[in-house]
Amino acid sequence: MGQVRASNWITTVLVLAAILVFSRIFPHPPNFTATIACILFGAAYVRTSWSWMVLMGAYWLGDLAINNLIYPSDLSFTWFTRGFSQLLVAYLLVFATARWFLAKGPLPLQVLMGAFCGSLVFFLVSNLAVWAGGSMYPLTVQGLLACYSAAIPFFGNELAGTVFYSSVIFGLYWLREPNWSATFHRN
Repeated sequence: MGQVRASNWITTVLVLAAILVFSRIFPHPPNFTATIACILFGAAYVRTSWSWMVLMGAYWLGDLAINNLIYPSDLSFTWFTRGFSQLLVAYLLVFATARWFLAKGPLPLQVLMGAFCGSLVFFLVSNLAVWAGGSMYPLTVQGLLACYSAAIPFFGNELAGTVFYSSVIFGLYWLREPNWSATFHRN
């Protein structure tokens, strides 16, 4: 598997972290962010669990900015968004799915399918957490289905954002590395 050189992985993860934070802070349609695209790229090319941890740290920094600078509460400083631990679990599952899905190489079709699967995993896990931990929906099968139904528009935005940012991030990398596909056909 083609990986980012060891000397460049820190820079690569920090650039991904910056893209992740800025895509969340700048105005955008709901859920149209680079979060899953950055996780996909980190899983495909950096191939170290540190990349996931740094990206989740960046996600948390984005949350700090959003909750305390952009939409501050009059009550107090917000260190963690409600449900942050469930989001970490969802993103960890996305990272694991991406490592498995892109193990033979992030070719364009695999990246597209990884974007869909990553968005779907996030949708299923995050909305299960909303249903289980909230009071908006009854804790019944009908309540779970209502929760998933209400979240479908957000899934569309999540998927569109993931496909868009994956195309940009992977595409720029592939343009920069002209022999990117050769590393996956050596087996």
